[in-house]
Amino acid sequence: MKNHLFILPLVTLAASAFAAEKIDVSFKNYNQAETARNFNNWVKLGDDNKILHLKELSPVGPKAPTIRMNLDTLYSVGVYQNDGEMTLTIPDTGLYQSVMILDTDGYTPYYFTKPGTYQLKNDSEYLFIAARTVVKDRHSKESFAAAHKAQTGLKVTGNGSKSYVMPNFDQKQLHKLTTEYNNKMLDSKISFVYGDGKMSVNEEHRTWSNTAGWEEW
Repeated sequence: MKNHLFILPLVTLAASAFAAEKIDVSFKNYNQAETARNFNNWVKLGDDNKILHLKELSPVGPKAPTIRMNLDTLYSVGVYQNDGEMTLTIPDTGLYQSVMILDTDGYTPYYFTKPGTYQLKNDSEYLFIAARTVVKDRHSKESFAAAHKAQTGLKVTGNGSKSYVMPNFDQKQLHKLTTEYNNKMLDSKISFVYGDGKMSVNEEHRTWSNTAGWEEW
């Protein structure tokens, strides 16, 4: 019995140390780390395995969950566990709506701009769904009401129920690289480069683009 009591604290301490171990961030895994940080930002707002509809135009600066958000658009965002059977439905409302799907590697396997029901086939454990609904006149209550109605027509089915938990990436290293890569993107004057995970793209340019697209500290 005494031996068991002695072993248990050691096992507990070892497990705690393992759980607290930070993951180093480098160019090799930067896209995963920065994507995870932004997934987590949205989950904290309440979009874990459900769509969070933002009813007002996006704030700018530090209050924005993601830095580059349109000023004439209402956002609907969800971080979903992907069980391999997910579907997305975009309603036919007459308003422009687009939906971007991101995986945990920071790739964009899907981008939809037309009404319909779509199957989301991807190996990523979690998928980030970001929908944009246009507000035709930002000074009109009727325009907001129409956009709100269109938002409620967005449906996601077939997802899992496991909550997203951000891997323990070293945030100081991530912040340092984010500053470095954002400056490189600005100095390069290249257009944004993204990828769907299938076609080959310049990974350095994709990393800089993800930095500039997500970046906010």
